[in-house]
Amino acid sequence: MINLFTWLGLGPRRVVVDGDAMLKASGCRGKAAPRDQIRVLRQLGRFAQKEKIDMIVVLTGKPLRKAPDDASFEGIHVRYAETSTRAQKKIWNLFRRRRKKTTVVTDDSEMEQRIMEAGGAALRAGTFNKAVNIEGENASGGGSRKSGGGRRRGGRKRSSGSSPRSGKNESRESSGGGDNHGGNKGSGKKNDSDRGSEEDARIREMIDLV
Repeated sequence: MINLFTWLGLGPRRVVVDGDAMLKASGCRGKAAPRDQIRVLRQLGRFAQKEKIDMIVVLTGKPLRKAPDDASFEGIHVRYAETSTRAQKKIWNLFRRRRKKTTVVTDDSEMEQRIMEAGGAALRAGTFNKAVNIEGENASGGGSRKSGGGRRRGGRKRSSGSSPRSGKNESRESSGGGDNHGGNKGSGKKNDSDRGSEEDARIREMIDLV
């Protein structure tokens, strides 16, 4: 099986992940709680095992009991640094060891520039997080059917609200056509949902190809 990084033209390689950037990309703000760190580590572990890649995740803060420093955790290797500045230095040093065979996942623009100038490869944490989440949805059966069901329920609601009662119909026509306004609102929601589905479909296509 060709993995995601081979498909992107990066070849088989090690992936060094800025764990703090991945936590932010997954929705965490400020200092992440241990449960959030474990959640993200497990997501990355499943992805690493599925893609058969060597992954190192660098986090800021004290080592977790379930995921000790410089140890394996559910298919990935976890490292810690006391501050974000030291974490960036650790990521750079890990990259330098195998720079031509290492991809760094980061949101630090200076780090990204240094890696590119050194002949390495970098991915934004937001992009990588989408790939990890879409693959997780595929493994669990996805959630697109729910949104389709919601549109069908909305359709039944609109049709039941337009029951043929002559008195109400006449009052609606005289007030400027409330039914048309409701229909346009419903179609607007559908278009927003369709646009979101198209974006997800493009990411799923990338994952399916590998």
